[in-house]
Amino acid sequence: MAEKIVGADLFPATGVTIIDDLPLLASFDGLTMMEDLVFEHKLWNEKLVAQIEGVGIEPDYYWQLEQQLLVSGAERVLLVCSDGTSAKLRYVYYESHDHRREALTAGWKQFQEDLQNFEPETPVQALEGEVIQDTTALVVQLDGSVIDSNLHLLEEQIFKRIDSVKSALVTDQDFADAESAVKFFKKTETKLKDGKETALAQVPDIARLFTRIDHLTETMATKRKSLDKQVKHQKQHIKDSIVLKAVTTLDKERQVINTELTPGWIAAVVTPADFQEVIKGKKNVSSMQSAVNDRLAQARIEQKQQAQNIKNNLAMYRKMAVDKDYLFPDLDVLLHKEQTDLMAIIELRLNQEAKQKVADKEPDPATEPEKGEDQPDLLYTNGKVTEEILTDDIHAMEKWLGKGSLDCYRFDRHGNEYRIELIIRRAALITPAQQLSLQTEKEIA
Repeated sequence: MAEKIVGADLFPATGVTIIDDLPLLASFDGLTMMEDLVFEHKLWNEKLVAQIEGVGIEPDYYWQLEQQLLVSGAERVLLVCSDGTSAKLRYVYYESHDHRREALTAGWKQFQEDLQNFEPETPVQALEGEVIQDTTALVVQLDGSVIDSNLHLLEEQIFKRIDSVKSALVTDQDFADAESAVKFFKKTETKLKDGKETALAQVPDIARLFTRIDHLTETMATKRKSLDKQVKHQKQHIKDSIVLKAVTTLDKERQVINTELTPGWIAAVVTPADFQEVIKGKKNVSSMQSAVNDRLAQARIEQKQQAQNIKNNLAMYRKMAVDKDYLFPDLDVLLHKEQTDLMAIIELRLNQEAKQKVADKEPDPATEPEKGEDQPDLLYTNGKVTEEILTDDIHAMEKWLGKGSLDCYRFDRHGNEYRIELIIRRAALITPAQQLSLQTEKEIA
């Protein structure tokens, strides 16, 4: 069925290649003889079908497709989801995305580096709490009975009073009634306590028994609360230690990169809160450490990609603007721009300098001979310039300028964030009537 879709024979294969000193491998459910198309089949499942039919392929699948395209050199992948019948068969063609391919290669490079530097740790045996033999059940036998009691009457009075209390206090009368009820409950609580002590005084053995039970309960509760607090504190300390180690490691690597990049620099790519987020819900130390390690590896990749972009920009700058550093006092910020944008800025400033040099050599306009009639009219005035602050909303500016470009101005080389205002300055246009008036004035002069 797949061969009918693509109109060519398909052959299962395994491919290997070397890219940037990385030995990579991929297996293919099918590959054309020309190796220009890959076939990948997944068993029928509604989630993938929804992605194929419009939601979009998710990372769980597209990283495999990117790997297949990278290894094979093919132009696209035919991704099919079916149960082997034409009735339940959906497919889509997938082509590589440059940023995903770059991220995939960067990920493999980081994995290779981690693998070379990996030092296996001695497996830690899973610990279980000390097995504490359970206590025997409390057994109490009492020989006796209550001869007389008016507890049932007291119960009726108390519950009647409880039911009569309003849950919402609005008027002054409501507050007055509530205060009376508080006094009633406090007085009645004292009566119950005194009545209990009086009853127990009539049976000293039972009174002593209850006192000992209460003492044991209170002693264990005090120890339990203290121990529970200590356990929670220590677990939080371990979490904080894991996060701090990751943050410190990453920041040290960033400092080394920034030293090598001077005058370029890279900002921090993650915060402690990002690491705290990935360990949320983890129950043991090993799972927390694993989650932090994964995020740390991802952050290292992001730092290196950012550093490589800066290096590329710096190399291009040094090629285009030799001995022109005085024109670029903001170079540390400009290096964060897209390379095409940076090239445009460099060319603009170089051209401005060249024009200024030419203008400095030209004679004073007052001594120049009168220009011919073919001189074009000005398109805008040199007079009053109006200023309008459009916005200081970061989200709005991100849409207009792009997050990458905006961040170059929001952060300095140390990662400090600044408030940004976007300002437009406009000079008034000359209308056709004004142009005619200017031309008449020239003729009269």
